[in-house]
Amino acid sequence: MEHKIIYITSFNNLGVLAVSFETFFKSLDKNFSNICIVNVDNLRLFSKSKKFKINKKIKNKFPKKFKFEDPLNFVELDNIVNEGDLIINNISGHYKYFNILYFLSKRKNSQIVVSNIGNVQGTMWYYWDKNVNYYISLLTTILPKKITAIFTVLGIFRKIDIRFTSNKYLYKNFYRNKKKFLARPSIYKEMILVKSNRFEEESNVDLSNKYITLLDFQPDYSEMKNATGEHDEQKINRHYENTIIFLNKIKKIYKKEIAICIHPLYDLKRISKIYKNFKVYKFRTKEFIKKSFLVLFYDSSAIIDAIINKKRIIALKTDLYKGKKDASSIYTDIIPFKTINISKSISINKLKLKNQLDRKIPLYNNYLKKFAGENQKEKGNEKIIRVIKKKFFNHQKI
Repeated sequence: MEHKIIYITSFNNLGVLAVSFETFFKSLDKNFSNICIVNVDNLRLFSKSKKFKINKKIKNKFPKKFKFEDPLNFVELDNIVNEGDLIINNISGHYKYFNILYFLSKRKNSQIVVSNIGNVQGTMWYYWDKNVNYYISLLTTILPKKITAIFTVLGIFRKIDIRFTSNKYLYKNFYRNKKKFLARPSIYKEMILVKSNRFEEESNVDLSNKYITLLDFQPDYSEMKNATGEHDEQKINRHYENTIIFLNKIKKIYKKEIAICIHPLYDLKRISKIYKNFKVYKFRTKEFIKKSFLVLFYDSSAIIDAIINKKRIIALKTDLYKGKKDASSIYTDIIPFKTINISKSISINKLKLKNQLDRKIPLYNNYLKKFAGENQKEKGNEKIIRVIKKKFFNHQKI
């Protein structure tokens, strides 16, 4: 029997996955003949069964050989997952997924997690002041992850066989904890350090300095709103006004065209209306970063592409995203990027600012070694595919 690779996820995340793991999916496509992406949205606890209509533009971003399955119940899922199939797990340890994790533990298929993007992950609470929503998140987000780890140790849920990561700190802490007599519960059996997939981007776009690119951050995006609650509309409008004023100023100083790039889940039409005098793009972030003279951001995992391509970077601050720290602090606490607060009066010296930004670029190397696996000799995707073949498909038809 020909075994499959099954990538389980929410179909709502397909756009994000197509961008973040483009080269990994291409590597899977080259090396395996049967790959299936399975939607778990209808299987979650308390969910209502509804067939998901995949956006054609998003579907076309995946290799043509990939199959997409949308089971409405566990009977249908059971018909998809066969003995010997490898599960790539892309669901979190949240209450709503407990029934799916239990199903997977009963099926006893090997599971892996692939997370070698090279970005730094943290919650909104890294920079936002604790409020009532923080304590709600302890119960709804953090506690279920702890329970998942305990259930895994108890054998109720199956352990993930391997997590592939490019984060050296995460990797070292995992094995440090494993050696302890009273080790913290973990959902992983093994962790393997690999190079970030961002080093393998295949692009016909040459590096240039044509644009100033803003990686925009939507203030009423669900994750933000869950922490801060509803922002006052006047504050949001003022934030966008300040952003536009700053963009016009820096455009005039450096005589560069402005490109605004947004997250795959953001509303393109709405944001295009807000930035009506600029062009707003979706699914083209990596392209515009490569063509940028300067990259601006509040908080975006896409900044890893600017770091790898050694672009000038400014971390923007704004009163709207100001808590105990700033939205960009999760990166500026590691790399001391030049910061500018758009909510304040801004004076820019063209040559001085450029020189400041250029002096920051050599500091990127330390980040790339610690969080993106830059010093790993083997390409990340190649290593992952090699390990998959050796550990899970040895002597089997793939």
